[in-house]
Amino acid sequence: MRNLLVLVMVVSAASYGQGWTAQEQVSAPGPSRQNIQPTLLVDGDGIPWAVWHSLGRNRSLVLSRRIQGVWTSETIVSPHPPEVRAQLRPALTRGTDGQPWLVWSNAMTDNDNDVGFCRWTGTAWSDELLVNQPDSSELNFAPRVASGGGRAWCVWYGGPTDISPYAVYASEWDSTRDEWAAETQVSPPDGFHHWWCDVAVGADGTPHVVWIEVPHYRVLYSRWDGAGWTAPESVNTPDSVRASPWGNPRLGVDSGGGLHVTYTGADFGATSRDVYHVRRTPSGWGSSTKVSRDSLYQEWYADIAVVASDDIWAVWNRQGEGSDEFRLYASHYDGTRWSAEARLDNSGATRDGMPDAALGPDGLPHVSWDADDVQGDAQVYHSHYESSAVGEYPTLSGSGPLSLVVATPVRRRLRVRAVSLTSSCVEVRVFDGLGRPIAHHVAPAGARMTEALLDMPLPTSGLYFIRARSGPLVATEKVIAVGN
Repeated sequence: MRNLLVLVMVVSAASYGQGWTAQEQVSAPGPSRQNIQPTLLVDGDGIPWAVWHSLGRNRSLVLSRRIQGVWTSETIVSPHPPEVRAQLRPALTRGTDGQPWLVWSNAMTDNDNDVGFCRWTGTAWSDELLVNQPDSSELNFAPRVASGGGRAWCVWYGGPTDISPYAVYASEWDSTRDEWAAETQVSPPDGFHHWWCDVAVGADGTPHVVWIEVPHYRVLYSRWDGAGWTAPESVNTPDSVRASPWGNPRLGVDSGGGLHVTYTGADFGATSRDVYHVRRTPSGWGSSTKVSRDSLYQEWYADIAVVASDDIWAVWNRQGEGSDEFRLYASHYDGTRWSAEARLDNSGATRDGMPDAALGPDGLPHVSWDADDVQGDAQVYHSHYESSAVGEYPTLSGSGPLSLVVATPVRRRLRVRAVSLTSSCVEVRVFDGLGRPIAHHVAPAGARMTEALLDMPLPTSGLYFIRARSGPLVATEKVIAVGN
């Protein structure tokens, strides 16, 4: 039997503070840059990748990565030909090869819109491919992309003209032919508008799609069952909560295969717009639960990041506080309730745009967004949730309220010990290098101290992340198991 050597590296700093970091500017400063519509991905090494549309770079998509706490110089992802006026609405995911994949909408000079795609090869971006079937009379907007179970899917909405009813389309990546397969229509041909869609792919490779349907103010859901798209299900109940026509639904799959959706809408008869969360159970979609705590202002553009059914993050922006500004907020769901809102952006004359959330391999969230200042210059920003520091257990004196230690495995067994000096339960999760949860253990709360012990075999050598949570406290460690 192989022996494994585990190198333990502390992720967090020497203090026990934890929470959202102060916003960082990602895009290079400068007037009239108009850096908007950012998308975010965190790779297996914990490095955030941000891609956005830059007016100052010939309306192209540009990339920056955060390496050792510093955002790299911007580089153009895919130079566009003269017939492309702009590259819009980018979306990142980790593809079936584990590398970043990117889709976006090409605004053509003949008023056609196509969905473009490229992927990171390890050293550079690949040549651009079209996702949709070329059609000079069709508009294709706001693509989203996701992978899971060795399969990848892209969805978008479009139609012949701006006044024709839009439909939602999907295409699967054909790994044999190294191209996107012929598109299929997800939404029904009922003459209504179907737009603003999202996709998530389960561990079994099944794609799940949600979108907005108007004029009935519904979030609809469908999945591919191997033969076609299932009949749409209504995620919300319009007589109770009406989805906004621009409700921007976002979808996530938890570690148990459960589905979670966030969207913006309003209680029937209400004038303010709020953020809602809905979970799909074996019996169907549950009730919409309000995430945001405000009833005076308008909430927009929510995004969701799902680890497990009791570990979900939501981010959104709010309009109306401080004159007509937009401000960015986040909340965490622990399986029982949503936490108090945390503001992510700095105070000042900024209006925050669409946030994009992504989980790191340690299961903690990162967020990017664009913000306009009063001169109308837009920049891209980033914040992430930082864990508590890791203490040197078992010496508890001065080690802080939450300590985590990973012992050197013997005969391929990983031993984890977490101690909380609070009266809360302790939850330990183990993730592989791709951020996939592989173990979960909860120790019930003790009267004054709670100890959690996890003893498990490691499936393979490689990178692992261990995270302990006790109430609002979080501690993480990164380990590399190397086979001899």
